[in-house]
Amino acid sequence: MNSDLEEFLSTPLKLLLIIAKYGDNGIAQYDLIYNTRMSSGTVLKHTKLLAEKGLIQIIETKTEVGSKKKIFKITEKGKKVVEELNKLMNEIGVVEVT
Repeated sequence: MNSDLEEFLSTPLKLLLIIAKYGDNGIAQYDLIYNTRMSSGTVLKHTKLLAEKGLIQIIETKTEVGSKKKIFKITEKGKKVVEELNKLMNEIGVVEVT
């Protein structure tokens, strides 16, 4: 993510943008934690908020060995928010976010 952009965004918006980059396939919880270098607690707190607002979907599955796995996928509402955020960032002269 663009470092100029990071200073403008809250943690939930940063996570939304990262999840949006993975499109309809989504991103696994582990990968999101690894890529952001955020704690699992921080990621879970903010992804829960994003899901409550209808911006992402949290899908729980089981791995081959039976452990739980969470996948985060952007929703249509989330895509619209990212689109609006892109417009705003372009207006203030920050590079497009996705």
